[in-house]
Amino acid sequence: MKKRVNKRFGFTLIEVVLACFLLSVIVVSVFQVCNSLIESKIILDDKNDGTKVSLAVVNRLVKELQKSYGEAQLISYTGENYPPRVALRGESKLLPNNNSGDELIFLAQEAGQYMPQGETRSGLVQIRYRLQADPEDREKKVYYLVREEIPYLRPTNLALEKKLIFPVTDRVKSISFNYLNPSNQQWSSSWGEEGRFGLPSAIKINLIIVSPKGREIQLSTVVALGISQQHG
Repeated sequence: MKKRVNKRFGFTLIEVVLACFLLSVIVVSVFQVCNSLIESKIILDDKNDGTKVSLAVVNRLVKELQKSYGEAQLISYTGENYPPRVALRGESKLLPNNNSGDELIFLAQEAGQYMPQGETRSGLVQIRYRLQADPEDREKKVYYLVREEIPYLRPTNLALEKKLIFPVTDRVKSISFNYLNPSNQQWSSSWGEEGRFGLPSAIKINLIIVSPKGREIQLSTVVALGISQQHG
């Protein structure tokens, strides 16, 4: 007698279902890994963008403050009359969101802004930093950091004719300054009044920048001012 042998080809339904399940697990795992890598890169890039802005702002302030000049008196053009011998004025201010929005005005030697023609304004200049609200930001979460510059000229109207003003960044949440008094080595939140004339020994800069994705980048540093120019 001949035995009939049945040969089976293909897969069973259980094998197909099991293969599909394993494939879906692999696809989901790969997708999650890729998605995590993309999110991590977005977060890292956003943090790097905020850090670059913070460093650029602080480095600019440090370079200009290192050139501060204490042998002349500030030019008054904002409606405020400065006391004699005031070469640097720091005013502590609060923003509507209760963050710091300090204002700083000082004289600096050879710290002029580059001109559109590629030239640099030479000599003594008066620089003012202040925050200005963004009219489109109704919640007042971030502010413009505005820089003003005038040459140290008399009369005042002649200096104002050559005034330069531009925003340094539009991502500032808070900025504050502290001043080290050379006479008693005490820090204060303001400068230019109550016996605090000339230049402080050092200035501490505290800055909070908001990244494009809304992350807060905080940076602080201390810049020493020229000892030979301190007096008063």
